[in-house]
Order: sequence, then structure tokens, then C-alpha cells
Amino acid sequence: MTYHSETDNMMDTDQAKTSENSEEQVNQNDSKQQQEESPNGDDSQKKLEEMKDQLLRTMAEFENYKKRSEREISDMAKYSVMNFAKDMLIVSDNFNRALDAIPAQENQDNPLIKSLAEGIKMTENELAKAFKKHGIEKIDPLDKPFDHNYHQAIMEVEAEGAESGSVVEVLQSGYKIHDRLLRPAMVKVAK
Repeated sequence: MTYHSETDNMMDTDQAKTSENSEEQVNQNDSKQQQEESPNGDDSQKKLEEMKDQLLRTMAEFENYKKRSEREISDMAKYSVMNFAKDMLIVSDNFNRALDAIPAQENQDNPLIKSLAEGIKMTENELAKAFKKHGIEKIDPLDKPFDHNYHQAIMEVEAEGAESGSVVEVLQSGYKIHDRLLRPAMVKVAK
């Protein structure tokens, strides 16, 4: 038994030495890793900062995209009727021409013509209400200064009592939809 216990003691001693050597190797490896990670740790930190910066930029770009998309959708909803509205302006012009074509005396003397004129006027009023409902406004430039953003000058005329550069006659009404020009007013401007 002594032999066994001596062997056991020797094994225990060898294991202890081996264990100590292993611990030393682990500690040496850890310190080597720490030394190696130090420079790499800086690289890792830089990479982390770059990725964080890239993420923040991507999030900001996404927010801008989202806002731009919302604005485009809003504009599309506001101005989607522009082409239809332009076509309807011709109808409105024709109602005005029809009313202007009826002589005032005929309108009072003949009940049929009077009824026709009233019907045209009522239809024109309904069309004006529909325009207003959809943000379409008539531009009334008469006696106002000429504005190239909303008016189209057809000619300049001599006009007594009118200020130079002001609108003296409207040949065709202009319209805008919300804040955009739909059709400029065709006007005569005082010299």
C-alpha cells in the first residue's frame, strides 16, 4: 500500500505541477491576448463608431425619405385634379360666353331666354362651388398691378386714369389650384 500511496503522491505532485504549468500558460495566453486585443480593441472601437455613425446616417436618410414621400403623397392628392380642372375651365369660359351673348333687352322681354340665362347662371354657380370645394380659385386682376406670376399680358394700351403697369381689362380669367397656377389671366395692361 505504501507503494500505491507513493505513486498517488507522485501523481498528485505531477498533476499539481501540470496544473500550475497549465495555469501559467493560460495566464500567459490571456496576457498575450490582451496585448494583442489592445491594438485590435482600438480597431474594434473605431469600427463600432463607424457602424454607429453609418446607422445614424441611414436613419436620418430614412426619415428624410419618409417626409419627402408624405409630401409627395399630399401634393398628389392636392393637385391630382389639375388636368381635369383645366378642362373644366373651358366649360366655365363657355358658360360666361353664353351669358355674355344674350342681349340684356332680350333677357328681360323673352321669358324663355330669361329662363335659359338663369339656368346657365345656376349651372355656372354650381361649377364655381365645385371649384372652390377642390381648392380652385379665380384670379381677379382687374385694376391691380400686373404680376407675371399670375397674369399673361396680351397687349399694352393707353388708359386714362389707370396707373402704368396695372391691369385695365381681363380677356380671359385666370385660376389657381391651392397655391399653384392653373391658368394665367390674359390681360391688357396700361402703358
